[in-house]
Amino acid sequence: MSKVRDYQKLAEDILEAVGGEENVVSAARCATRLRLVLKRSNPKAKEAVNAMPGVITVVENGGQFQVVIGQHVGEVYEHFSSLVQLPPSEDDQVNENKGTVLNRVIATMSAVFAPFVYILAAAGILQGALILINLLFPS
Repeated sequence: MSKVRDYQKLAEDILEAVGGEENVVSAARCATRLRLVLKRSNPKAKEAVNAMPGVITVVENGGQFQVVIGQHVGEVYEHFSSLVQLPPSEDDQVNENKGTVLNRVIATMSAVFAPFVYILAAAGILQGALILINLLFPS
């Protein structure tokens, strides 16, 4: 049984498009994205990677070059990390936490209030339903 996509080739093509190993500061992944921190960002790299088969889209956010691959990101990341020799260092963790004070404050506030959003939404819907019931059936 053959693979649907060649993840080794996709990893090599992404690495070539972003400027090679010397341009990659760090590489990580989440559930659907290959997250790269690059020394130099190139607008043509975004277009080139976006056109590759197996890539859903490319997002540049928070200093990261994020390649949305989908559920097969694990295979691509394994091949990518074998191509790019980035030893884990404390500098990577420090760079990850860097950002403007405003961005860090907003991120902290979002993390604190995110769990309450669903509760507030449910309360608003319940209040709206009670108002409609009161309008339809006055007491």
